[in-house]
Amino acid sequence: MQQFLRVIPSFVDVHFWYSHPIYKKLIACGKPAIPFLLKDLRNNPLKWFQALHEISGENPIPDQDAGRVKKMIDLWLAWGKGKGYIDEEDISTGEISSCE
Repeated sequence: MQQFLRVIPSFVDVHFWYSHPIYKKLIACGKPAIPFLLKDLRNNPLKWFQALHEISGENPIPDQDAGRVKKMIDLWLAWGKGKGYIDEEDISTGEISSCE
């Protein structure tokens, strides 16, 4: 999964990122990619909010919190923990798993 982080610099425009073949490949991984996305969310939130929504079909962000990045991160992490994708240790370590 780290290939996805290394290929495109973090400063790249998110619209470019969403159309990039690497991003599309990550989306194609489906639900096995969700733990990776959640674990890297604090480092690259703008890259992963849309991916999490596309893969999961869910959006735990209420309208009043849209645009509040820290709150959005916390809500997605709580969602992932509640769904069993990550645990408290995953949230604190930020380790990256693989998409297979």
